[in-house]
Amino acid sequence: MHQLEALLNPATITPDPLNVTVSWLLWRVLESLNYNHLSPHRSASLHLSMAALLESAGQRSKEVQELLRCHVAVGEEEESDPKYASREEFVTTKLSIPNKWIHQAKATKARSLNMVDEEAWYLLKAGEYNRAHMLIVDTIAPNSIINEDHEYLLGFLDQLCDDGVRSTVVDWAIGGGVYADYLDVCSVVDDMKKSADPTPAKLEQLRPHLLALCSRLNNLKCQTATHRLCVSEMSRVVVGVLRAVVGEGTDATQVLSQQLSGLPLTHDYALSELNMVTTHYLEHLKAET
Repeated sequence: MHQLEALLNPATITPDPLNVTVSWLLWRVLESLNYNHLSPHRSASLHLSMAALLESAGQRSKEVQELLRCHVAVGEEEESDPKYASREEFVTTKLSIPNKWIHQAKATKARSLNMVDEEAWYLLKAGEYNRAHMLIVDTIAPNSIINEDHEYLLGFLDQLCDDGVRSTVVDWAIGGGVYADYLDVCSVVDDMKKSADPTPAKLEQLRPHLLALCSRLNNLKCQTATHRLCVSEMSRVVVGVLRAVVGEGTDATQVLSQQLSGLPLTHDYALSELNMVTTHYLEHLKAET
């Protein structure tokens, strides 16, 4: 096995033996590729040398953040170490390291491990709402909707729903805001099902929310098959609720037909719904005559 100590020796890379920048970056790349046969002593020495180099350049915050990325724990690794919480508390209370830096370091490590959900959660905790929002809309929300794991998705979106936060999130109205409104509608419908006898007034209150949601579902980006399936499933649920809200009659049929023409439903489901709407419309016309 090739000796990493020799490979990472600054003297073999640069004329300045104190400049460990390239050695440190190379070691980080090798670590990400699971080349872990460098001694712990040599690894710690590289990290400390890089930290000293950054501090000498007047970049103390960057120095601390780089060290944090090397030592923070995420996911199961964090939960399985009973002593980790006390070490993190020591760093924040005794060394006065901002919690934001720790969460940023965790987000970076989670990204390197392809842990999308954890990365988004740590970004939210670090206050990096736009980056978190992108991950939620691109990955977490579609998967949660398809798996009907609404509570899980709500845990992420709740962090962004505050007025002071969502106003800073780019494309909230055509991204996370659509999912948040959809979950609100589903929550109201679930409450009505539990009451067993929803009043007409409650049903009517849902109508403007449903119509607004119908017009916004098309705004969601559908870059993959997962996104298309997610939006189609949301549209299917919204149509079902809207049918119950508008009731029967020619006016209700017209409302449904207008919404069906614009919703991103699957071809088969759209045809099925249109056939049903057409049948009801003809029946009502026949009854009126």
